[in-house]
Amino acid sequence: MQLFAPKAPLRRKIDCPLCEGKLEIGGRTQSIVCPHCNRSIDTSDHFIDYYCAKKLLETSGDVVVDKKGTLRGEVKAGRVVVKGKLYGVVRARVAVEVLAGGRLEGEIHAPLLHVEDGGALVGGCRAGAGVPPSRAAPSGVLR
Repeated sequence: MQLFAPKAPLRRKIDCPLCEGKLEIGGRTQSIVCPHCNRSIDTSDHFIDYYCAKKLLETSGDVVVDKKGTLRGEVKAGRVVVKGKLYGVVRARVAVEVLAGGRLEGEIHAPLLHVEDGGALVGGCRAGAGVPPSRAAPSGVLR
């Protein structure tokens, strides 16, 4: 039994998902205004364990779609982990992971892509060191 939540780091470094500016923020900061582009950015992690339809889910944190979760829409995040179902365009600055039992349908733009045995990936993919996920042209396609 855990009585207290684990300690958050005192400081963490992130990239602004809008202008790619480097920021150093507090460990528990949920949102902040970027000093480079003056736009509000979400810095929290998102855990989807329900049906969620969004035009755009944009964060500098991580997005995890749980086994019971379904996410429809465009996702821009640091890292995307799919255990359930995700339909749409995914742009990750670090990696996209489709775990066993997960299904990702749509376009993927990420420097690193990992699909486990039992995971399904249906659609187009641009992965590798030279892929700039936030600069990639949006497709505007939602399924």
